[in-house]
Amino acid sequence: MIRAVALVAAFCAAQQAAALSCMVPEIAEDFARADASEDRYIVALGRIDFDPAALPGPMAGDSVGPEGVSVPARLSGQMLGRGGFDRPVETEITLRLNCIGPWCARIETGQRHIVFLKQDAAELTLDISPCPGMVYTDPTPEQQQTVEDCMAGSCG
Repeated sequence: MIRAVALVAAFCAAQQAAALSCMVPEIAEDFARADASEDRYIVALGRIDFDPAALPGPMAGDSVGPEGVSVPARLSGQMLGRGGFDRPVETEITLRLNCIGPWCARIETGQRHIVFLKQDAAELTLDISPCPGMVYTDPTPEQQQTVEDCMAGSCG
């Protein structure tokens, strides 16, 4: 009996040790990363709507390929310009949910977000990782002000 308990305890400890560790996201760092990228990014503040049934489960990474899962979505809100979030936007976007090991990215439909959308010739894509960053759900006024300050050239 003691061996069985010890075996179960060892297994549980190994599972906890395999947990995903992520850095706390910083919106100013995400802005700097997007600004320094060779890719073109658009920052937007708004509501994202999509079919939640299209998302992978939170632990479905082992069944999702390296390209992740693409989900069509709709963004309604404002794009960031020199004057702040002052340019209305209503557009289709693609959510690209990536997985790391068994852990897959999550996002809530119908919520307000600040997002960093990658723009290419064909579409706007929101790349989402299991570790937070580039997507800020229910952003605080401070996060919104930080991004506006970064756009004005005083990111700090």
